[in-house]
Amino acid sequence: MKTTSAGQKFPIILIVLIMIAVCTACTEPSANAVKTAPVQNDTTTSSQLIRESATVNRIADTLRPKIQDASFVIGQSSKDDNPMSSIAVKYRGRTTTIANIAGEAALIEGSDYSSKQIPAKAIAACGAWWAGAGDYFYLLESADGVLVYQGWQEEMQSGSDYHWKKVKEIK
Repeated sequence: MKTTSAGQKFPIILIVLIMIAVCTACTEPSANAVKTAPVQNDTTTSSQLIRESATVNRIADTLRPKIQDASFVIGQSSKDDNPMSSIAVKYRGRTTTIANIAGEAALIEGSDYSSKQIPAKAIAACGAWWAGAGDYFYLLESADGVLVYQGWQEEMQSGSDYHWKKVKEIK
C-alpha cells in the first residue's frame, strides 16, 4: 500500500467537503424557493357556483351606488289670495300626491340640508313657509323604493326642531 503525505490528502478532503456541501444544498429547500400548494380535485358543483355568484352579486349591489329617478313635483295655486302648493313625488314613471300645503313651495338646495335637519344622503327636499309656519319634505332611498319624510316648524314653537316623520314609502 502506497502512503500519501498530508499535503496530498488536503485536495482530496477539500473535494469531498465540496461534494457534501453541494449534495446537502440540493436536498434542503432554500429560503427563496417557491412553495406550491398540492393540486386538489375540484368537486364544486354548478349549483354551488350559482349560489356563490348570487352572493357576490348581492354584495356588489350593496356597494354600488344606486341611481334614483325620484324627484318632487310641485304645483302652485292660490286660494283666497293665499299661495298654495301641491307636493307630489315622481318615481319610476309614476306620480304620487303627498300633500297640499300653504305657501309657495320650492326645492331646497343640498347646502341647506344641515340647517333644516335633512340627512345629507337625501335624494331631494322641498318646502314652503307661509304666515308663520312651514311644511317641508325630503326623500330617502330605501331597499324597495323611496321613503318620504315630512316635517314642520312654526314661529311660536320652542326650539328649532323640524319634527320629521316618515309619511310614506313609494315602491
